[in-house]
Amino acid sequence: NLSRLSEEGVFFTQCYANSFRTDRGTVSALSGYLGLPTVSIMKVPAKSRTLPAISEELVKAGYQTDFLYGGDINFTNMKSYLLSKGYQKLTADSDFSLVEQNSNVWGVNDDITSEWLLSQLKERTETDTPWFTTYLTLSSHEPFEVPYHRLEHLGLYPNTVAFTDSCIGDFIDKMKKLPVWKNTLIVLVSDHGYPYPSDVKN
Repeated sequence: NLSRLSEEGVFFTQCYANSFRTDRGTVSALSGYLGLPTVSIMKVPAKSRTLPAISEELVKAGYQTDFLYGGDINFTNMKSYLLSKGYQKLTADSDFSLVEQNSNVWGVNDDITSEWLLSQLKERTETDTPWFTTYLTLSSHEPFEVPYHRLEHLGLYPNTVAFTDSCIGDFIDKMKKLPVWKNTLIVLVSDHGYPYPSDVKN
């Protein structure tokens, strides 16, 4: 799906990973602060609250801001960072049923959260206040266990990435049918890099 979608917009092929973990990569993507090798700025509120952020600037411009993550929003002090950066509504694992929360070791699988986000966007109209939604996926995280088996013969990691890819493709295809699609900009960015886990076996 990402290969297909790359032909429908602007696709940057020469990029460096922000860092190696989500707490660093998220701050890099939203605040433009490069990940550090030994310190997580997200875990240092005295510093992270002083950083600029796209969400803060959009709030000043009259946007509503919200953040969706199927895992523990308090992990690595993420909640504190997001609230200090102007996010007005946070949705996380505790907002889903216990069955959904246990669909992945890290929380709620991407197929569930992407459908939830789609249901929220269906309620928006062109006359609504402008909005900025950030959606952090989690299913492609180790231990690479997902309800998807298309590429399991290649290994757990490729299969997991294919699962998230299918969720993104399905979400965007459905999003295109909504009235708000023509005035919506979708930006996809990986929060961090990861060395290919060649030792992961089926």
